[in-house]
Amino acid sequence: MPRHNPALRFAIRLVVIYVLLVMPWPGVGSGFSALYRSAINSLAWVLGLGDHLHVSVPPDQHPRGDAELATINPATGQRLRIEHGSRDWGYMPLAASLALVLAVPAPWPRRLRAAVFLTVLTLLSVALRIAIAALYGLGSVGVINLGEAMRKGIGQVMLAFSATPVNSFVVPIMLWLLVLHWTYDWTQWNASRDYEFDLTTQTKQ
Repeated sequence: MPRHNPALRFAIRLVVIYVLLVMPWPGVGSGFSALYRSAINSLAWVLGLGDHLHVSVPPDQHPRGDAELATINPATGQRLRIEHGSRDWGYMPLAASLALVLAVPAPWPRRLRAAVFLTVLTLLSVALRIAIAALYGLGSVGVINLGEAMRKGIGQVMLAFSATPVNSFVVPIMLWLLVLHWTYDWTQWNASRDYEFDLTTQTKQ
């Protein structure tokens, strides 16, 4: 592979790593989905929302819809269900983020440290998306009073993030670029003949 074309080398690494991360889904999907639902339900109880928020397997479960986020108002009996897939909401963003950071031509120990950092940011973005959906649901059933304008605005944000390319690719790329800006010494990209550069934090003078 030509040493003078780092972009091509990066692209090939990215595709290979991404495919390797996505391929195991049929085998790990049920376990990941169970962990996904359990984590949300546990957090809901910790936040005191266990009686109002619950994630379970939908009655008509299918590969792209293996989780149902239900918001309940026990006082009125109102309930709103948001069916979604743990694959699209959780697994794919993680796979894309890891593929992006591991494809960068840096020494492996440094790539792995950056991967840990990016994984944390990606999990926070997944949690934010779930929080937006939960907030919309809780407002819709009257558990909290958001006001009609705010509730509709939150609904629009939720719909924007529901687009698979946004959640699975756009958000991971934005977080990856943020990690690059924070942690990579770009002077080494051009200076190193192997296109391996330091993952050192830039400090302002």
